[in-house]
Amino acid sequence: MPNGNQFGVIHHISRAGAQKASIITPLYQVSMNALNIFVRRIAQIEEITGVRVVSCAAGLVTFPLFTEGPEAMRFIDLSKDEMLESQALAREMLAVTTYLNYSSKTVLESADVDDK
Repeated sequence: MPNGNQFGVIHHISRAGAQKASIITPLYQVSMNALNIFVRRIAQIEEITGVRVVSCAAGLVTFPLFTEGPEAMRFIDLSKDEMLESQALAREMLAVTTYLNYSSKTVLESADVDDK
């Protein structure tokens, strides 16, 4: 049971690309999609325990895996694929965790490249 003003947050990380199928990474896509569904379905736990369950679904992020990995870069077309700075993703993760206006079951798509 919630105790006074105390609450908790379970924050998952998924991928915005999980909303569509991919022949290149089918199991990855399915697992990320399942995580998004899980976050939305488990939302009722907040009423019982005071714990919000949220997620950030990141797009392409400028992690070394992409920026320094020639294998990963084969699947990215920088002329049309925008990459999100990791600092912007961190700000969105902090916001969805700390701001109560993001209710339980929020899956925040993190792909705003203009966020400064």
